Amino acid sequence: MGRKIKENIKNQKQIGLMERHKMREAYIKFIGPIESTTVFDLEQKIKEKIADGVNQIHLIILTPMYGSPYLAIDAYNFLMAQQININTYASYGDPQFNSSGIVLFCSGRKRFSEKNIRYGLQLNIGNFEPKRTLYKQDFEEKLASFRIDTENIASVIADTTGKPIKDIIGDIEGKRILNTEEAKKYGLIHEIGPLVIPDKADFSVICNN
Repeated sequence: MGRKIKENIKNQKQIGLMERHKMREAYIKFIGPIESTTVFDLEQKIKEKIADGVNQIHLIILTPMYGSPYLAIDAYNFLMAQQININTYASYGDPQFNSSGIVLFCSGRKRFSEKNIRYGLQLNIGNFEPKRTLYKQDFEEKLASFRIDTENIASVIADTTGKPIKDIIGDIEGKRILNTEEAKKYGLIHEIGPLVIPDKADFSVICNN
């Protein structure tokens, strides 16, 4: 009898260990733009899911063409630092991802894309206020910021794809646009196809509304 009890206890411990290591998944849909409020909410949501025991997150990204490169890099660094599996999915919202959206997408260990999405390796240098007197310093500051953003984004894409950073910078400066198949060959995407979210999945939405 004592031996059987010990075996039962051992089995229960093994079951408990398996349960603790059981995959717990969550789906988070990120609806851009990439700005301070949406990035903060995304990071807080991921912290919350990890605290709840989630160990795999599927990040679905619907982002418009424009977003903050600085905040995209911040979100990328945060996601890459997490000790869980994070996959990213490019979903058809705006038909084109710009470089900021691509940086967020690159944070996925596995990266999936729906068809007919374009990936624009380009940056928006930003707009000046209308009717404002423009000085040489204004242009120099904008160009300096543009160069820093270009180098930072190129570094992320180079790490993701394995391509030389100088080639990525050339593609960004040349405003290269890739279709889905080209983006896969480029190394941005692992698989192309629709995302199927299971019934009763742990599902959250991050947006700026």
